[in-house]
Amino acid sequence: MKRSRHAASWIAAVVLAAGCNREALTPAATETPVFLISIDTLRSDHLGAYGYKGAAQPSIEAFRKDAILFQSAFSQCPQTLVAHASMFTGLIPPGHGVRDNLGYVLKDEIPTLASILAENGYVTGAAVSTYVLRRATNVGTGFTFYDDALDYTSTAVKSHAERDGDRSRQALERWIGETRSRRVFGFLHLYEPHAPYLPPPPFRTHRDPYDDEIGYADTIVGRFLSTLRSAGLYDDALIIITSDHGEGLGDHGEDEHGVFLYREAIQVPLLVKLPKNRRAGETIAAPVSLVDLVPTVLALTEVSTTTHFDGRDVITTPVPDRTLYAESYFARLHFGWHHLRSGIGRDLHYIEAPTSELYRYREDPAERTNLAGTSRRELFALQSEIGRIEEKFAPPTAFDPEEQRRLASLGYLGGGSTASGDLPDPKTKTEVLRDLRRAVDQMHRGNLPEAIRRLSAFTVENPDVVDGFTYLSQALLTRSTSEAIQALQRGLKQHPESSTLALAAAELLLREKRFDDAKAHAELTLKSDPVLAHELLGRIAMARGSASEAERELRAALALAPQRSDTLKLLADALLKQGRRAEEIEMLDRAQQEVETRHLAPIAGLNFQRGEALLSLQRVAEAEQSFRKETTYFPGNRQAWGSLALVVGAQGRRDEARQILVSAIHQNRDDRMLKIALECFEIMSDPAGADLVRKQMRGAA
Repeated sequence: MKRSRHAASWIAAVVLAAGCNREALTPAATETPVFLISIDTLRSDHLGAYGYKGAAQPSIEAFRKDAILFQSAFSQCPQTLVAHASMFTGLIPPGHGVRDNLGYVLKDEIPTLASILAENGYVTGAAVSTYVLRRATNVGTGFTFYDDALDYTSTAVKSHAERDGDRSRQALERWIGETRSRRVFGFLHLYEPHAPYLPPPPFRTHRDPYDDEIGYADTIVGRFLSTLRSAGLYDDALIIITSDHGEGLGDHGEDEHGVFLYREAIQVPLLVKLPKNRRAGETIAAPVSLVDLVPTVLALTEVSTTTHFDGRDVITTPVPDRTLYAESYFARLHFGWHHLRSGIGRDLHYIEAPTSELYRYREDPAERTNLAGTSRRELFALQSEIGRIEEKFAPPTAFDPEEQRRLASLGYLGGGSTASGDLPDPKTKTEVLRDLRRAVDQMHRGNLPEAIRRLSAFTVENPDVVDGFTYLSQALLTRSTSEAIQALQRGLKQHPESSTLALAAAELLLREKRFDDAKAHAELTLKSDPVLAHELLGRIAMARGSASEAERELRAALALAPQRSDTLKLLADALLKQGRRAEEIEMLDRAQQEVETRHLAPIAGLNFQRGEALLSLQRVAEAEQSFRKETTYFPGNRQAWGSLALVVGAQGRRDEARQILVSAIHQNRDDRMLKIALECFEIMSDPAGADLVRKQMRGAA
């Protein structure tokens, strides 16, 4: 939208106008502080506390001396959201219903550790370091303070999906300092050592980047524990350090995690420090799992509840003999391969797959010797145990392509599969997974010719993998939109029911103004992804100049997802085109409220448009704040900088207005920004500022 001198003058005018032997536990203190630290993707066998000699982690090793160490702790799933859902609910995935990082939300009615503690007088706060655990997933249910703020001002895509764990630490520490309560439950989540392994320079030893990231996480943990000591909370606190899952590191052909359930992917550290360091240094050998955390914490804090848990208290009572459950539906959901389930006993680990596996994981921690063919009785017993657990599998709800892109920026492959029937065993597909990761890595590194070569070959050799076509299209888009569309259409021939491919093709066809083709592709997804389909059909109608048709489509999307901020923003655009300003502002306000209350990613242009609309109603102070938010979140919006400067200058704050334009020029060094700044200085009758801009224009010329 071009900004004219007339429009700029209008702004000024509007502003001016307007285990082992257990000692008896004493009753838990009524104000026992509780702190849970989750270090994402941390293998227990890479910690010195578990005997690892490859690197030092002094903070965690020192903490181990004050804590009980669980020698064999297991996750329910090698995926962040699923595992944390189990960690907070005490339920295995069939119980809480979250089966993947994408397309699932924890149900509102399921109690969590935070909600139960909050009902019993605890103040609850959390700080997380990844988009995967954003508030919108409901994994933060029960926390009155939940800091999931990521860096939306950076141009780096990855920064939109995770943040430095030390920033999360600082956020949680600020909250702890403000609560002034000892009856506190604090949750700190660190995303180190999740791939890509890029610790800050002081921690880069150039020996093992995974261990280097663990070293950085250890330092963050040490700083946090030091803060608790300084605040006088450490001695009386119940403190737990654990992880959501491990990391493959190539042990069974998987470099990262998500597909397999081998010990390296699901065995996690678990260290529990009791108040007054009771039972410090003890080791419990019996196998436990993440679902045990909730009942254990409630027992230790003497909080009673009628809520059912799949886990057990494993500290105040003996650890029972039982079979622990784990699963991964990642391969099924994203690649069309068979899902995996497993059962872990005191010594045996059974993996349910098209070809069954059985390992004595204590004697064979690398799980190299499959005993399924020789230990038939033990195999049958564990098969029966797992067979009694209902799958209760439900496919994911429709997911936003933007959500998928953010997860992809964190290294999560997978865009949805339409496969059915007899599905292949993931064990037979390890090279396929590696080939795709290598090709995508080339794309992320900017080596597009090599990425295109690898992905082109991949889609020919593995046409059953939807992701291959998606990534090939993204790589081709850098040189030709038509080639990118062709790649998606090739994929649709193989996967005609893939909404991922159809929506992506519709987006690119819209960009090319091939409106009929774009509409046809969007309509393919009306049954599978109706919200996104109607939203995209609304955008196509807007591009064609039919605001009324766009409104119909967008209201249809909104009826299905009334809280969707992107749809609200688009509907506001359609209402503006029809001159219905009051209704436009209502939609913009609703969209902004959703973004702020649900801690969603800011929407480009939302605050700018809202500022313009507020100005039309002479709500000057609110308009100024909206323009400020737009320039903070989207510093490349040059019009927003100009509008902000004019609003401020028209209120008589000329020096501040000048500084705003200087900042705008500093962040957007181009002719367009210079022209907007010059126009603003002339409207504000600031010849010195105008001369400054002209000088820069001559220098640029």
